[in-house]
Amino acid sequence: MQAPPPRPRPHRPVLGPVLLAAGLILGLLVGEGFLRITGLDWKLLGELLPRVECPLCELSQPSLDPVLARDPVPGARAAVTGPFGQVDIGFNGQGFRGPEYAVQKPTGATRVMVFGASNVFGPQVEDDDTWPAALERSLHAAGRSDVEVWNGGIAAYNPWQICHRAQLSALRYQPDLVILALSNFDLPRHIHPHSPSLAAYFPDDDRLWREAFPPSALALPGSPAGGAALWLSKRSALARLALVARLHGQRWGISQPQGAAIAPPEPGDAPPPAGSAAPQAGGAPPDLADDPARACIQDLAPRYRTMLFGAPATPSMIHHLYASGLDVPVFTLDSAGRPPEYRDLHPAPQVNAWYGQELAAWLLANGTLPAPR
Repeated sequence: MQAPPPRPRPHRPVLGPVLLAAGLILGLLVGEGFLRITGLDWKLLGELLPRVECPLCELSQPSLDPVLARDPVPGARAAVTGPFGQVDIGFNGQGFRGPEYAVQKPTGATRVMVFGASNVFGPQVEDDDTWPAALERSLHAAGRSDVEVWNGGIAAYNPWQICHRAQLSALRYQPDLVILALSNFDLPRHIHPHSPSLAAYFPDDDRLWREAFPPSALALPGSPAGGAALWLSKRSALARLALVARLHGQRWGISQPQGAAIAPPEPGDAPPPAGSAAPQAGGAPPDLADDPARACIQDLAPRYRTMLFGAPATPSMIHHLYASGLDVPVFTLDSAGRPPEYRDLHPAPQVNAWYGQELAAWLLANGTLPAPR
């Protein structure tokens, strides 16, 4: 009897690639899980982002708001020694500089809230020697004792943070006039050095990612706008680790494309000079149409009476650019003919007093300050 022909052995040419793919997927899942548990991707990413200069860290704390990055500590005080002697600086119980005010606006009161960075806060002078305090005194001396002026300055805030804090505060305290003293132009948001988790600063908002990372780090083949890289980086720890590697490579010149934007500055690097967005001689002014600070002003101004104030230490042209096309008055303080200290970013008490007098006169002369109730 003839034996049956041998059965052909199964052909398995795809087994190797299948096993390789399965092993790769398993490895990716293990790596993703490890990074999510340890948070190593966020820690390494945080080392590449600018950190806030924090000589008085006890006065601030990490913010739950990713735009603000840090908040004042209500009631916190510190004694510092500066060019005008030893001064006591800090915040009242509501996180503003100066005396305590009632949350509920008193009947007949006119509430003016000033928001800005260190020029408003006054890190080298006492509470009563800041220019918002001088503004209140000047208005009272001119017969407007109904006015209370709140100092909402936070050192190192940039225009977006300044306006965003104004938005949040206005909702709670219902000011009659909001004064935005913009400064630190082109300075990125800062990460607070004591933040427990960097992930809180990067929610599902493309603007925050695009502000922190150069376009060259987010560009992928087929996605020049960085959309694919953003989608991956927001959802995958491995993608964030790859972003860290790419930023390191760009910093050391390994993969920096010709003409690409530079990586974010190292912690401690000097920020770009104030007013670096100003146009060059013969050039066009910067386009602020997509700037988040301008978008914030566009949202704030229709709901609350708003104005921009340009101190002598900041380029006056920038304030007019932010207000361009909006129903927002601008007052720029001109220190021409005065001594150089009148253009200091952190001026002496007598200069702050001059700020207050000049701004009070302007507010009363053109009707920007609401009339008494």
